[in-house]
Amino acid sequence: MKRIFAYESILPFTFILGIFLAYATPFRLEPLRVIASIFTDFFFLSAPILIFIILTHSLSIKAGGSRIANYTIVLFFIVCLTLSIITATTLSLSRGLGGKLSFPSAMLLEVAVEGLLKPIPISIIVGIVSSLTIIPRFSIARNIVVILNRAIMYFLSIVVKVLPIVSISFGASFYYSLGTYSLAAYIEALMLMLTFSFSYILIILLIIVKFLGVKFRKLLFYALKTMVTGISLPSSYIFLPVHLKIFSNHFEMERDVGDAIIALGAALNRAGSIVGVIVSISVVSKYMNINIDLMQYIILAIAITIVGFASPGIPGGTILVAMPVVVGIINVNDVSIFSITSIAIFNGVAILTAPTNAVITGCIALIVGRLLAKHEASTKA
Repeated sequence: MKRIFAYESILPFTFILGIFLAYATPFRLEPLRVIASIFTDFFFLSAPILIFIILTHSLSIKAGGSRIANYTIVLFFIVCLTLSIITATTLSLSRGLGGKLSFPSAMLLEVAVEGLLKPIPISIIVGIVSSLTIIPRFSIARNIVVILNRAIMYFLSIVVKVLPIVSISFGASFYYSLGTYSLAAYIEALMLMLTFSFSYILIILLIIVKFLGVKFRKLLFYALKTMVTGISLPSSYIFLPVHLKIFSNHFEMERDVGDAIIALGAALNRAGSIVGVIVSISVVSKYMNINIDLMQYIILAIAITIVGFASPGIPGGTILVAMPVVVGIINVNDVSIFSITSIAIFNGVAILTAPTNAVITGCIALIVGRLLAKHEASTKA
């Protein structure tokens, strides 16, 4: 445990080291960029398998079955939608914009349907169905899932040990991705993202303290450690093994329940990413003199939530999937420049989106854990 804790603790410093190396070296450190690319691509491709195994094991072997999925998925979507609308409305009002626009319901429906056909949503659906139907009825299927889950957990423990090297590569790639874009716009976007992230997290922590009775100091320490560690890993999937360890070290919860919710969070929780997309689009539109009225902001919030809820959890994944919808809602003259600049700034603020996703997932895990405990108590009574 101490050795793994040490690996987690040095990740932010290795990330900064990667940035410094890219800045100080007169030539481009292409091997580091390649490492970051390979590692990201691997986790993106393997994520459906990892999520399927973890969810199937946790939901079918010991935990609360469909109740976990029902509670968690609903809470994730509610939180994502609520934070996106608040963020969009706040940014709109801060710029003094108003106006009306027709609601593109057909576009939103198309986005929702296409989003469900992605590998990760499909793996979640198949995992839930398998855990409720096949696994409980066939012992051989049950044994296979147990063995596969053990193999995945061992694999993730190895991943944690190589993350410092990967973190250096992400730091260098981060520097290279921002070199040609406006520093002023990036700083503004980063400060806005920082403000929104910490404000939302603080509100959620206070709600848990109020209604669940968890000590604020314990929650705050968990949130800070998760945020600081997650800064160096710009993906919910890549951050998954580290987050599982941090959460289990801070809170006493049935392991399978916690694993199922954290795994669902890595796949579905895009609260921080959605906020980051809205912030990036707002800042870029400001610097490119593109007007976005209040109704457009709200429609963007809803559309980006639908897209983000099923987007790939890779660096820039949410905005890459959302951009075609974004340019269809707001009036953009130069789509190419607007898209490239928005994606670049989003990749810059992504140092905050993944850890924000993780903290909110952990908070929802505590809430769902309490709901499941109350359900079991009422059933026994």
